[in-house]
Amino acid sequence: MHHPKLVIFLFLLLMPFYAIAESDILLSQCSDHCGLPFPLQVYEDIESTAQYASLQNNLLFKNVFDRKPNYGPSNSDFWIRFSINNDTSTDKVLWLELNPYVIDATLFSSSATSNSRTKSTANEIETQVTGARYSLQERGIRHVKPILRLSIKANQKKSYYLRFRSVVSVMDFTFWNVERFAESESTNQYLFGMWYGLMLVMIIYNLFLFTSIKDKSYLYYCLYLIGIVLNQMGISGHALYIAPPQTASLFTETFGIFYAFWAVQFVKSFLHTHKSQKANLLLNTLAAALIVPLYFLLSANHKLCIVSMNIIGIVIVISVATIGIQSFRKGFKPARFFVLAWSFLLVGVLIFIVRGLGYIPSNLITENSARIGAAIEVILLSIALADRINQFKRERQQEIELRLLALEKVERMHEVFEKFVPHQFIELLQKDDLLSLKPGDHIQRTMTILFSDIRAFTELSESMTPTENFKFINSYLSRMEPHIQQNNGFIDKFIGDAIMALFDESPDDAVNAGVSMIKSLDIYNEHRASSGYRALSIGIGINTGKLILGTVGDNTRMDSTVISDAVNLASRIEGLCKTYGVSLLISHETYVSLTNPEQFNCRLLDIVKTKGKQQETIIYEVIDADTDKSAELKAASMENFNNAISYFQAKDFEKALHLFGDIITLHPNDNPAIVYSTRCQEEIERTR
Repeated sequence: MHHPKLVIFLFLLLMPFYAIAESDILLSQCSDHCGLPFPLQVYEDIESTAQYASLQNNLLFKNVFDRKPNYGPSNSDFWIRFSINNDTSTDKVLWLELNPYVIDATLFSSSATSNSRTKSTANEIETQVTGARYSLQERGIRHVKPILRLSIKANQKKSYYLRFRSVVSVMDFTFWNVERFAESESTNQYLFGMWYGLMLVMIIYNLFLFTSIKDKSYLYYCLYLIGIVLNQMGISGHALYIAPPQTASLFTETFGIFYAFWAVQFVKSFLHTHKSQKANLLLNTLAAALIVPLYFLLSANHKLCIVSMNIIGIVIVISVATIGIQSFRKGFKPARFFVLAWSFLLVGVLIFIVRGLGYIPSNLITENSARIGAAIEVILLSIALADRINQFKRERQQEIELRLLALEKVERMHEVFEKFVPHQFIELLQKDDLLSLKPGDHIQRTMTILFSDIRAFTELSESMTPTENFKFINSYLSRMEPHIQQNNGFIDKFIGDAIMALFDESPDDAVNAGVSMIKSLDIYNEHRASSGYRALSIGIGINTGKLILGTVGDNTRMDSTVISDAVNLASRIEGLCKTYGVSLLISHETYVSLTNPEQFNCRLLDIVKTKGKQQETIIYEVIDADTDKSAELKAASMENFNNAISYFQAKDFEKALHLFGDIITLHPNDNPAIVYSTRCQEEIERTR
C-alpha cells in the first residue's frame, strides 16, 4: 500500500461510527445499578422494517458517545446492542429498567462464547416484550415502568439486541440489582405519593373554594391541576392503574393538551385579561393553537404532536409569565405569587421539554423537573389564589366603604334636597323619592295655607349689611319653622322674609302653628331687646280651600308650586293684618272648617273684598295670638265688639262708634276697635 498513514487515519476516523463487536457490561463492576455501555451501539430504523436475524453482525450500528442518548420525539424504531459479561462466580439476575415513554420493546438475547475460564456453548435465542402498549398482566414484571429480566449464569457472556419504539426516544435505561431496584423504587413511590397527595389536596381545596365563592378561576385551576396529574400519570406509567394500555399510552399527549388549554383559561380569569385586548388576544390565539397538536394526536403522528405541543407549551409559559409581570406592574398584587409560581413552572417545563427534544442530558433533576416545578407552582398558585381572595376582600371592603360614603353623601344630599322640596310634598304627589318626580306631576286637594311676613322689613334691612341681613333672616326663620313642623305642616317656600306653609290634615294645625309662631316671636323679641335690637312684628294670614299641588318646568329645570285662588287669598289676608293692626287673621273658610272651634278665641273682624276678588270674604281675628292680658281684655269685650260690627255693617255708625269707644276705654291698644272707631267718625262726618 502506497499510503499507509492515510489508511490508518480513515480507520481511526470511522471506527467510532461503525463497530463490529458489541459493547460489554462487566457485572463485577455493576454491583447495584449501572447505565448502558459506553459507547452505545445504536441503529435508527426509520422505516421500522428491520428484523433481528438481519441485524446480527450488521455494520449499520453506530457508536454513540453519550451516556444517555436522546433522539427526542420520533416515529422510528431504535435498536441497541450490547453484551453482558458475568465475570463473577455466581449467577446473576438483572432488571433492565426502560423509561415510561417506551411504547413497545422487544429484547433478543443469546448465549455466546464463554470467557477465558469456560468452554464455548451453543447459542440460545430468548425474547421478552414490554412497553406501554402492554397491560401489567401481559408484562413479565408487573410494574408501571417497562422492565425486562436478564438472567446470566456465572462466567457467562450474553449478547442482547433491544428494539423499542418510544414517544420520546430518551435512552435513559438502567440495569438494576433486584434488591437495589426495590429500595430505589420504594423511595420513588413515596415521592410520587407525596406529589399525588399534594395535587389531590389542592384539587379538593380549590373545588371547595369554587363551590363556596362561585369564582370560575378556581374551577379552571382545578381542571388545570387534573390535567397535570393525568399527564404526569402518563409520563410515569401510573396511568395503567386507571386505564387500559391503549388509552394510558395517550395520557401524556392528550392531557398535555388538556392542561395547557385550561391553564390559559385560568390565566385569563385570574388576571382579568379581558381588560387588556392584546393580552386576551394572545392567550386566545395560543389556546386555539392547541388544535395543531390535537390534529397530530388524532392522526397518530406522535412525533409532531409532541414537538408542536412542546413548542406551544414553551410559548404559553413565557407569555403567561410576561402577562403576569405586566399585571403586577399595573398594581394587581396577587400577581406577584402568580409570576413566581409560573417562573418555577417555566424553568421546570423548559428543562423537561429541552431534555425531551434531546438537547440536554437525562438525569434525576431533568427527568423530574416538570413535576418539581409543577409542585412548587401549585403551592404558590394556591397562595396566589388565597391572596387574590384577600385582595378582593380588601377591594370589596373598600368598595363597601366607598358605597357607604356615597350612600351617606346621597342621604345628605337627599336631606338637602328635602330642604328645597319637602318630603311631605313628595308624599302628597304619591311619589317614592325625588328621582321619581317629573314636570307636570300634580294633585288637587283641600288644604290650609299659612302666610307670614315681617312688618317694616324693608326699613329694618336697610340698616343692616347683606351678611347681617342673611344672618338675621336665617335666625328668624329657624325659630319659626319648628312650629310649623310640630303642627303637621311644611314650608312650601320662603319668599325673602315671608313664609308660605301648607297644612294637609286640619285647619286647627295651621291656627295652632300661627299662634305658636307669634308666641315664639315674643320670646325672640325679649332676646333682641336684651341685645339692643328693636322688636319685630309679624302678620299671619290663614285660608282654607282647594289647590293644585305639583311641579312645573322642563327636563333641565323644575320647581314645585301651588296654584289656587285660595293661596292668593291667604296672602291678601296676611296683608290685612297690617291694616287692622293685628297679628293673626283667618278666613271664614278656615273658621268653619275648624275641628274644635271652641279651642280658639276668634272674633269676626270684617267682611272685605280683596284685590282681584269679586266675592267678599269674612275674616276673623284670632285673639289667642295676643299677649295674655290683651287676649283677656279682647275676650271680655267680645260681645260689645260683635254688636259694634253689626251696627257698623247696618250703617248705624253712631251706635257702633259708642260701643267701639267703650271697648277702647277698656283696652286702649285694641287696634281693630281703634280702626273701626276712626271709620265711624269718618262716615259720620261724611253724612253731615
